[in-house]
Amino acid sequence: MFYYRIKDRYLLRGWKKLPYALLDSKSGRVLFFKEQEFNALLLCAGKISDESINFLPSYRSIIEKLCESELVEKLSNPRPLNKNQEYKEYPSRYLNNAHWSVTGKCNYKCKHCYMSAPHAKYGELPLKDCIRIVEQLAECGVFSVSLTGGECLVRKDFFKIVDALLANNIKITTVYSNGHLVTENILSKFEERNIHPEFNMSFDGVGWHDWMRGINGAEESVIRAFRLCRERGFPTQAELCLHKGNVKTLRESVNLLAACGCQFLKVNTVMSTGEWIANGCSDYTLSSKEAFDAYLEYLPYYYEDGKPMEIMLGGLFHSGNGRKGYFIPGIKCSDKIDSSNYCVCAHARTSLYITAEGRMAPCMPLSGNDELLKNLPDLCRESLNDALDDSSYMDLIDKRLSVYLLHNSECASCKWKFQCLAGCRGVAMQQTGDYLGKDESSCLIFKGGYRDKLISLMEQIRTPYPDVLHRG
Repeated sequence: MFYYRIKDRYLLRGWKKLPYALLDSKSGRVLFFKEQEFNALLLCAGKISDESINFLPSYRSIIEKLCESELVEKLSNPRPLNKNQEYKEYPSRYLNNAHWSVTGKCNYKCKHCYMSAPHAKYGELPLKDCIRIVEQLAECGVFSVSLTGGECLVRKDFFKIVDALLANNIKITTVYSNGHLVTENILSKFEERNIHPEFNMSFDGVGWHDWMRGINGAEESVIRAFRLCRERGFPTQAELCLHKGNVKTLRESVNLLAACGCQFLKVNTVMSTGEWIANGCSDYTLSSKEAFDAYLEYLPYYYEDGKPMEIMLGGLFHSGNGRKGYFIPGIKCSDKIDSSNYCVCAHARTSLYITAEGRMAPCMPLSGNDELLKNLPDLCRESLNDALDDSSYMDLIDKRLSVYLLHNSECASCKWKFQCLAGCRGVAMQQTGDYLGKDESSCLIFKGGYRDKLISLMEQIRTPYPDVLHRG
């Protein structure tokens, strides 16, 4: 005789309209179930023996499949679920994670800042308001948070916010930083709390980083921070903003970051907004076409160098998890699926951005758009639970492709519309000033032929690298 029990890492959870879920406390992944499947899961609480389950044949087959999926284990003795594993239903709609600017202040003078952090345009909330935001996230079942700024480490009470998140069982997945304040002491403070969040640090090209960040020694400082994180066991990622000055440094920059232990690099072009315009840097802006040509030029070197790290090049190329194969991020859906009822931004339906002023927004690139933000919910004055149910925020992130196509007749007649799924709303907003405007870079992937150019290039590379595959 044995007993079925949900494995320790999985928690029984539910949200409004999605009441049957299992949360993986290690990865943050949430699995949703149908009612009968979930009822079978509830039987796997470490108390009921297989002999009793035999009297419920319809559940027995489901439970066996749950065991095969390694969600449930068989124990020789009864052992009830841990308190945190027991079913809990949240009153709000489902929201998995939040990306939070805990301050609008920064110690650098970056030439491309969305939110004019060098001038502390948006300031920072008092600690009591931050604690209330933490409580609201917990009340709505938000499992994980990434912390950013400005430069989040400039907050003197930064670790009080960290402690509040941990006290509410909210996992801190990533800390975004320019690296200057990533020191032995800071890392020790995280270790004292038994956490090793990933550090995502900006790096804007060998020989160009100081210029971009407006601070002498910034490049040396961030390289030091990457190496320190590697030595102390903190995972790292990087983001690189591409422009006409640093575009030729891509190969050298990737290899340097990889040598410093960086595991993933995301590359995007600088958006012509905020400080970039104010600093008179518009002449350095790369067009999407120029960026895509640079990506295609670089990729043979990426494979020649042995794929030094996982990499994402705008919406055109992603080397894939575990660096096996590749895919095109701009392809959102199969061409065999009518995605007209899909949300134009699936990411925003599960992930929230919180501005330095405490407002809800779909994503960080929209943080400098004051006209848009002023109409979105303020978590210092409104309830996150209510805002996730009915608000200007929900109206924005719930936009369906069918609505977008009515707004854009050219897109409605495009053969790629179901795969493109309207591209990126943040990019479109920057390019057109319209949340439902066209994302011209996405058009370039499909109608502009860069999808086909990439696939052709990868077919050429495939001979020495047989694991390279394309998706789409």
